[in-house]
Amino acid sequence: MPESHINKLAKLDARLQLLNEERLALLNDRQALITQHEAELAQNFNLNASPESKIDLFLSYFKGRNDVYPFRWESKNGRSGYSPACWNEWKPKICNKPKISCTDCKNQNFKVPDHQAVYGHLKGFKTIGIYPLLSDNSTYLLAADFDKEDWFEATTAFATTCESLNIPYLLERSRSGNGGHIWIFFSEAVAASDARRLGNGLLRKTMELYPLLSFDCFDRLFPCQDIMPEGGFGNLIALPLKLEPRKNNNSVFINNERIPYNDQWSILAATRKVTKSQLQSTLNQLNSYIERALDDIAKNEPWKKLNDDDSIKINDCPKKITLTLADQLYVPIANLPGKLTSKLKHYAVFSNQWRFFGIDGFW
Repeated sequence: MPESHINKLAKLDARLQLLNEERLALLNDRQALITQHEAELAQNFNLNASPESKIDLFLSYFKGRNDVYPFRWESKNGRSGYSPACWNEWKPKICNKPKISCTDCKNQNFKVPDHQAVYGHLKGFKTIGIYPLLSDNSTYLLAADFDKEDWFEATTAFATTCESLNIPYLLERSRSGNGGHIWIFFSEAVAASDARRLGNGLLRKTMELYPLLSFDCFDRLFPCQDIMPEGGFGNLIALPLKLEPRKNNNSVFINNERIPYNDQWSILAATRKVTKSQLQSTLNQLNSYIERALDDIAKNEPWKKLNDDDSIKINDCPKKITLTLADQLYVPIANLPGKLTSKLKHYAVFSNQWRFFGIDGFW
């Protein structure tokens, strides 16, 4: 190659390097501006703020995909579910539901989660949700879903673990009143796999600290997948603070005594967001509770646990345990150390690789 060409390439490479550095600096400035704006929103925020400010605050916390959102529908025969909100829904010769699903439709014209959509949700016109898994496999939040009778005991135990690690959170009673969500927010988009590792680590640590709680009420983490399912949106989660459930003190943020906060907006505004550096630091603290991510889940056996703590010594273990084999295998846990109980429960389940990829559908 002629020397003149070599010199030109060197100049182009140097220019590209400068442009890349400038791009990174601009992205940092952009994130700093967003953080500053959200801090200004939160300052002295209360229920007397304007509707526009409340919606701005709401959107700054409950961030999902910005190109589509789900809404809840109810049929005349009592059936209900969620579908992507679309401007073309049920239009003759355009919408072909239920023959063709929304994800496969060629006439997609999805509504976006804007001020109008959130206003309608907060005023009770329609229940909406978000798809928390973004198209680049990142997320702005983590939600742990608990159902069944002992949901409050499990969520408050989970919340205590969050507090012990300085992880800010909000506890929401679900719209039915029969379950709860723990919401954790991030200051910027983080890898969904890291968010889910945080959730799994917090859950396993909580199981160790509270071995007598069954945690049967734990349902799932949102996002439900590390990786976006092909052709889909990932799993949805309904948003809080809809008007009608709020009248029954449901779909609201509550304290550790089940009492709703008097000012839902000030408690939301006061909730700190987890930074990327704090997330990584917490993941390091929870390392012994977290399974390593599967490099290629299709080539691994999901029942083989991938964490490294098999050699950890557990103190105060009994010399023997009497098991009962009947319709199930029964293990007496009342006198077992919490760490041992947690590990036994962990070994009793294994990952569902199809759910990991979202192959079993949208549920």
